[in-house]
Amino acid sequence: MRRLWRDERGISYALTALLFTFVVLPLMLLSMQLGRMVSTKHALQNAADAAAEAAVAMVDVDHFRSTGDIVLTGNVYPTAQYYASRTFAPLGAKGVSPRVTGIWVDEATNTVRVAVEARVSALFGVPVTVHAQGAARVRAFYR
Repeated sequence: MRRLWRDERGISYALTALLFTFVVLPLMLLSMQLGRMVSTKHALQNAADAAAEAAVAMVDVDHFRSTGDIVLTGNVYPTAQYYASRTFAPLGAKGVSPRVTGIWVDEATNTVRVAVEARVSALFGVPVTVHAQGAARVRAFYR
């Protein structure tokens, strides 16, 4: 029996199994989670830009031309949310959906900014929220 315990043949299989279980597998899961976050961030940035363009389309152009002040008209939030969701549709099929969290006007640069966020289901049990911000400039052409 002592000779069986002292025999070291096959120990490399056990060490390799431990290495894969406690090092390689968690690193693979972490890289998958980071890849999902990066692709979500990219799609969310596109959705934020589309929502900002939709919000700029809701600017009262006549008021902007006469005063230089930006006034949003209509239902800006639902319109921005609609365009963000439509742009985000490929990831929406996977259960991830964007949410417009804020729309504000920057009078100094004549831009409308839109903040969007989405929750990504986590592989490790902790949900991750990804944020993006889009901006669109107000332009009024004079004839």
